[in-house]
Amino acid sequence: MSASPQRLLIVDDELKLRELVKSYLSKEGFAVDTVEDGGEMDTFLASNQVDLIILDLM
Repeated sequence: MSASPQRLLIVDDELKLRELVKSYLSKEGFAVDTVEDGGEMDTFLASNQVDLIILDLM
């Protein structure tokens, strides 16, 4: 029985950056979800659990 991959959430308003980071982390074996902003993050987290949030503060 294998462990499920750690689930990450990327929050960033730049689509290309979200896609780049998601692609890299997915290749490293992480399950990656992305959202554009804090409002979408709140909605996502209301029905999903993640192990780590990568948040753009700029």
